[in-house]
Amino acid sequence: MCNVELLHSQLEHDGEVRRQTQARIITIVAIVDGGVKQVPGGVFQMLGMKRSHTAGISIAAALLVVAAAGCGASKPVIKSVKPNKGLVRTGFKVSGTFFGKTRDKSTVTVGGKKTSVLSWSDKSISATVPTVLRAGSYPVVVTTGGGPSNKVTYTVFATFTGSTPLPAMLEFLKNRKVDTKGMSFTAAAASKMDPTWKMDKAAKTGGPTYYFLFRKTADGWTIIDFGSGFTADQMRIDGAPSDLKPPT
Repeated sequence: MCNVELLHSQLEHDGEVRRQTQARIITIVAIVDGGVKQVPGGVFQMLGMKRSHTAGISIAAALLVVAAAGCGASKPVIKSVKPNKGLVRTGFKVSGTFFGKTRDKSTVTVGGKKTSVLSWSDKSISATVPTVLRAGSYPVVVTTGGGPSNKVTYTVFATFTGSTPLPAMLEFLKNRKVDTKGMSFTAAAASKMDPTWKMDKAAKTGGPTYYFLFRKTADGWTIIDFGSGFTADQMRIDGAPSDLKPPT
């Protein structure tokens, strides 16, 4: 929506011609979406008419719509998507400007597929990666009444499900071309509030440590998120129970 604020209006006599015609010019300076905009005085020129200062201001206020002519909702701008890679169902946060204070009919898409939106504000959106996507890189776009935003790339990893977490982790790492020789796999944490959620760890002495967030479904233990660590906000967006804490 437009943000238009009247700063001041002014009656003035300008030049010899205006003295002869007794013209009165009203100049309006307004703020339109944070930028200063001045309406040409000629728009409000009233030749041969005598108006009081008060009447001139009233007319100026009534015609302020001219300052906002053509002004609509600002186009959304994405500044970052974090994380910018993950699996289907993984939560991510879009930061930027002009998203709108409320969602209304606005959307967030990944690869043209609508996401499940968890929260929405003018500068931040939380959503999850659509389950229909396959492994690959896709553009994230926010679309509002102002139009579509710029595109930011999100990389979707292939996800894996196993009867236990171990085969799912092994297949996932193999797919990511990670050498699992000498790597140990252990349980890191489990939710007591919802036993279908847990976190496992894969580590190698002198090498990297990977954490896997799992949820048990009808098909088995499915990897929901993966990384060298998680934040509490990330796990919340992923949908994990509040008693399942990030690794320390």
